[in-house]
This record gives sequence, structure tokens and C-alpha cells, in this order.
Amino acid sequence: MVRNPEISIIVPVYKVEKYLVECLNSILSQSFKDFELLLVDDGSPDRCPQICDEYGLKDPRVVTFHKKNGGQASARNCGLDHAKGRYLMFVDSDDLLAEDALKHLYREITTTNADVVLGKVIRFDAVSGKLRPYTHLEDYKEMSGRETLEMLLEGHLLNISVCGGVYKRKIWDEVRMPVGHVCEDWYIMPDIYLQKGTVVVFSPTLVYLYRDNGQSTMSVLYRQCNTQVIDVAEHVIQTIKQVDNNLYHTTLWSNIKRVWKYVGIIYSQKRRNDELDFLSKVRTLIKSYWAELISAGKMTTEERIGVWAFCFCEPICRLLYILKYSKVD
Repeated sequence: MVRNPEISIIVPVYKVEKYLVECLNSILSQSFKDFELLLVDDGSPDRCPQICDEYGLKDPRVVTFHKKNGGQASARNCGLDHAKGRYLMFVDSDDLLAEDALKHLYREITTTNADVVLGKVIRFDAVSGKLRPYTHLEDYKEMSGRETLEMLLEGHLLNISVCGGVYKRKIWDEVRMPVGHVCEDWYIMPDIYLQKGTVVVFSPTLVYLYRDNGQSTMSVLYRQCNTQVIDVAEHVIQTIKQVDNNLYHTTLWSNIKRVWKYVGIIYSQKRRNDELDFLSKVRTLIKSYWAELISAGKMTTEERIGVWAFCFCEPICRLLYILKYSKVD
């Protein structure tokens, strides 16, 4: 155990026996050594608990916690409650840190005195190994928390995740992951980035490799239309509205769009009864913000037509999607 580490790295562990060793090795082989690695075994039924214990015996920087299964948010919170570092990081247990990632992130956050430093993330296919960008910013950039949140929600240059960066400890003093919710990273984004005076630095140096294995929380969500996604959207929208009314209008469509994209997925395939219920709830959500969505002017013409049809003339919306996907085929 490291008494006063500079960085605490929190890794929730659950059913990743196939990838865990590679993940841990990518962390422990970093050139920057002054860190503690908190492995939170979330009641994993495979060999993950034993692997965590084995690494704890081999390296004093590794601290393992075994707990009853409570989900990724619960595991991350356990790590937050026990972290001793000046700075905090999150790594998912099937992902990898890039070479020298810690050295680079630590240098940036200590020299700039930023509250958050984000780095470049790429995703790689677990089967083919094919690489593709996950973040799309190419240049060094200093931003306010407000600017960063807007960029994260838009999803064009940055993607919502607590991984791929390093945080000052104070950022998390009053923030914990929402246990029992899906999309917990999205849920807490306003809590992180709308803290007063938050300064964020983005560095285009590669720091994190996200493994696309089809089993991640978001991958599963795209196959299962969980109505909690709607609750998360509503929570984020209202949280932003309470703090910054201008940002609320600017990001309203960005938040609702994260729910809207499920509509296209459903229309592209045969629908189940639970999906019909999901569509009804999405329609209710959008209608409740319709006037503000139109006045904000953030939707493209195609989006505006599609959303209008979905809310007020569903057969036309279904026809539009049939035509769209028949062209793709």
C-alpha cells in the first residue's frame, strides 16, 4: 500500500477475466510510478477476485476490495471512498492505458494547475483489433467547465466518460456515481463540470484505449431500450437548467438526442412490446420540451422533420425510417 500516492487509479472489476490481466499490466508498467491501484471486485463470479488478490501480493501499489455485486457505479464509489491520492483516475477493467499515459497526464495537471486534464482516446475492436477515434479534438485546448460540458454533450469532439483523464481530488469531494442508474457518467457530468471556476485542459496525446467488446454497458443499452435512459436525460436537463439557463437551452437537444437515437435503432428492426412502451415515453419527453427545442434552433432540418413526425404523426416517421434503411440496404 502506498501511503500518500500522487494518483489513485480506480478500476471496477466484474466478469472481465479474459481482459483483466492485460488491463492491469498496462497500468502497472507505466513509467510514472507514484500511484495506488484500487481494484474493486464487484462480486465477480469468475476468476477476477483471485487475479486481483494475486496482483495485490505482487505489487504493494495494488489494493483490492471485495464487495457484494452492486453495479459499476457502486464499485467506483467504493474506490472513491478509499482513494488517498491527490489526483484521481478511472480505468474500466477491459480497457488499457497507453504507454506513458500517467506521466503525460500528471505533467499536464501539475504544470497547468487545471482541475481536469483529458487526453486522446481511441477505441479498438476486441476481435479484429481495428482502431478508430473516440475523441476527435486534435489540438491542445484550455476550456472552462461549461465549455467542456457543452462539448461532451454534443459528442462530436469529446465523448462522455470519466475515463481517459485525471482529476483533482476536490472535484469529487461532493460527487458520487448514482447507484442503480444506467449511463452514470452522463448523469454526473453537470456535477463535475459546472462546479464554480472549473478549468479543463485537453491534450491530444493518446492516453487511453477503449475496448469495444460488445459487452459494455452502453453496448448492451443499444440492444435493450432501458427507460432509465429517459430518466437520466431528464435529470441532466434539469440539473443544467438550475445552474445555467443559457447552457440549458444550448444543450437541450444534445441531451434529448442521446435518447432520440434509440428511436432509429428500434425503427430499423422488428419492435418488441417493451420497445413500444419505450417509444411512448420518448415521445412524451420530447413533447414536453418541443417549444423550447424549436426556439433553440439546434436541430437540423432532417432532425426537426423526423422528430415532428415521431411526436405528432407516427406513421410518417415509420415510413421515413423504412425509406432511409431501405436505401442503406
